[in-house]
Amino acid sequence: MKKMLSLALIIAGSTAFATQARYGALGGAKHLTDMRTVFAIPSDMMLLPESMEFNFGNTTVGSNTDGGMIKAMDEARLGFFLGAGDKARGNYLGAENPFSVAYSAKAGDMAWGVLFSYSASDKKNTSAATDDQTQSLMNLTGSIVMGDTTVALGLGLVDKAKGDGTSESNEVTQAPMELGVYHKLSDWTAYFTYGANTEKVKTATEAKTTSSSMELGAVHAMKSEGADFFYGLALEMNEIKPDGGKTSEMYLPIIFGIEADAASWLTLRGSVTQNVLLSSEKTTGGTPSGANTVNHNTTVNAGMGFKFTKATLDIALTSAATGVIDGSSFGANAGMTYLF
Repeated sequence: MKKMLSLALIIAGSTAFATQARYGALGGAKHLTDMRTVFAIPSDMMLLPESMEFNFGNTTVGSNTDGGMIKAMDEARLGFFLGAGDKARGNYLGAENPFSVAYSAKAGDMAWGVLFSYSASDKKNTSAATDDQTQSLMNLTGSIVMGDTTVALGLGLVDKAKGDGTSESNEVTQAPMELGVYHKLSDWTAYFTYGANTEKVKTATEAKTTSSSMELGAVHAMKSEGADFFYGLALEMNEIKPDGGKTSEMYLPIIFGIEADAASWLTLRGSVTQNVLLSSEKTTGGTPSGANTVNHNTTVNAGMGFKFTKATLDIALTSAATGVIDGSSFGANAGMTYLF
């Protein structure tokens, strides 16, 4: 019965779950639920079928090259992922080869999930001992679902790197935290997210930068004749405070997009995002800039998904930086999902 359900889902379309290529083509809209959202909301695994996912790219840290799987265990889900969550740290070692383990289950009318990520590196430079570099990363994320409301909290337990190529005693540490609250009301998804981080860079002196971000918004999703339409508006506020200065940002991003079955074996998708109306940026201290409206940032993303019974191949068609279809890099951002 479970296999018949999975087969029916993939034949019906890939709109419920897919890869980084699909997620990017739809602008990362907040109403989406797939393997990408599990890292911020582990309990989302309870809404997903047993599957494997592969995202193609290169070996550069932060290139989104990763893979993983979700396995059903009676009324629970177990997830295991390789490569997801890697990130660069400038001249320091990036978070290399991370792996993540996730578990979610039901408890009465409530669902919950946890995800743990880990990465560590230790590189010795035989030509100069001062070039030795190390790094470590540990993140813990949990979420609970009560009725139509989901609450998620992510904590950076360890995030540090030593050795920037000039001195092995130089060090950078971060302490990130992310909170998200999501509420579904009919075809609407309302959400509130808050993030905070403190970064310390120790060289001959110590520099500290604190940052925070808040986003409040809603997305309306509609289904009609084999197509999913959505649109949304949000208020986003960011504050970055390095030593001796502060940058304040306010954005009103709007997004709309569509994902439609062009044929039984082909899905087309696209989205457009833009900061509108009163969006502004202001820097004080150091070299103050005063308040400015944001630069032109209208971004169009598009992609397609090819369905082969239990497998789906997703391909991104555009560059997020330029919005221009580049034939020389066609399919460079791609991923595959396979349902058990």
